[in-house]
Amino acid sequence: MSKKGIADVIRSEVNIFIEDEKEKRFNDNKNLEEQKDRETKERQNTVQINDQVRDLEKGVSAKSVKSTDGKSKSSIGQRTMWIQFLGIREAAREHIATTGGFEDHVPFTYDPESRNYFVKFVFIILFLMLLLTVGLVALILNTPSVKEVFQNNYLTCLIISLVIIIFISCLMICSPCSRRPPCNFVCLFIAVMGMSFVVVTMTCKVRTQLIFYAFIATAVVVFFCVLLACSSFDFTKWYLYVVLIAVAFGAVATIISVSMFFLNVYYKPIHMVILLIGTILNVVILTIELQTILGGRAVEIGESDYALAAFMLYTSIIDLFLKILQMMYIHDR
Repeated sequence: MSKKGIADVIRSEVNIFIEDEKEKRFNDNKNLEEQKDRETKERQNTVQINDQVRDLEKGVSAKSVKSTDGKSKSSIGQRTMWIQFLGIREAAREHIATTGGFEDHVPFTYDPESRNYFVKFVFIILFLMLLLTVGLVALILNTPSVKEVFQNNYLTCLIISLVIIIFISCLMICSPCSRRPPCNFVCLFIAVMGMSFVVVTMTCKVRTQLIFYAFIATAVVVFFCVLLACSSFDFTKWYLYVVLIAVAFGAVATIISVSMFFLNVYYKPIHMVILLIGTILNVVILTIELQTILGGRAVEIGESDYALAAFMLYTSIIDLFLKILQMMYIHDR
């Protein structure tokens, strides 16, 4: 091969190498630009989310309560922030699955008024349950033949009623039945019947005046619990400690009661102390339940658990009434 041919071959190979290098550099530049675009979009999304968070903090902190030293309490705002992010979790997942990200907007779909509707609905259900209980108890106590049945079969009626309440409690707490209408409303109706029979059993041997006094005292205590629940103090932070104390007290009270029953010995002061401590614990638990329903605290009930919330308040109020009635009855004897 001549020198000219060799030079042409070398020149063509050099040109091919140069073209490959140009194409490689072009692809690298293109990938670099795409990476920069992605980083820019991610940065914009981050800024957008931070702006949303800042707006939410401003909106909540503007409504926060001023403390005695003039400093604003931001813990309420932080709780509300957590609720808002919790509320959009499913919507955010769907948005990411369909669009691949938050390029256009952040899907904040939380409605701040939905909690108010939830609270109203729970209190409406609670009011109807209490109204039905009052009507059923009044009807039975004013029917001599039915009242006599409860008086003659006191222990049997009480055991049957307690079994019904325990069964409904397990059903409401340990199964999804409390979230599925009409099953949850059926359970609430059965709970009303069971608690009404417990109230009738406990009041059939008590003077009518004591029942009215206990009713008024219960109303006052519940109103006091509502005021405590609306205060700035977060009782739900101590929920676990209250549960442990209540369980320990319940075990001690059960041991003392069973011992007095089998020994056929009755000490009125011990009974009064047990009822008094139980009433105080009941007040604290009722306040915690109210705060979990109102929301904005360390612990709160989901808005789909309206039946469970109404059941908790109903049983706590009835239990409080029965304890106050027993203390009045023991003092009256």
